[in-house]
Amino acid sequence: MKPGDLTRLVTLAAIWSLSFVFMRVVAPPLGPVWTAALRVLIGGAALVAWLAYSRQDANLREYWRAYLLIGAVNSALPFFLFAYAALTLPASYMAILNAMVPLFAVAWAWMLLGETPTLPMFLAGALMGIQ
Repeated sequence: MKPGDLTRLVTLAAIWSLSFVFMRVVAPPLGPVWTAALRVLIGGAALVAWLAYSRQDANLREYWRAYLLIGAVNSALPFFLFAYAALTLPASYMAILNAMVPLFAVAWAWMLLGETPTLPMFLAGALMGIQ
């Protein structure tokens, strides 16, 4: 791994973990809805800026419904739930719960979709969960 890669990885890890501290600080005065809304708006603005910078077309007119659904389920709902949890849980607990998301995904796929986890799936989930 090159030094630049390591620097980017450590910076990303710091930003990722600090988001839980910020949520713990911001959620009580703003509430979980506004905390989640601000996170989604900041992320959306960053995505729009990146698309403009890289001159990519997201084809928003055609796919806006899919973007809305995916954004609500994959971003807004988890952000709201973490902000709600931030009203009572310490940031370290929230970071641990977030790291367990891949393991929860395997469990939900097993229960809801009937997809029996294989050993490679379990190991991949476990490795992602102990990041």
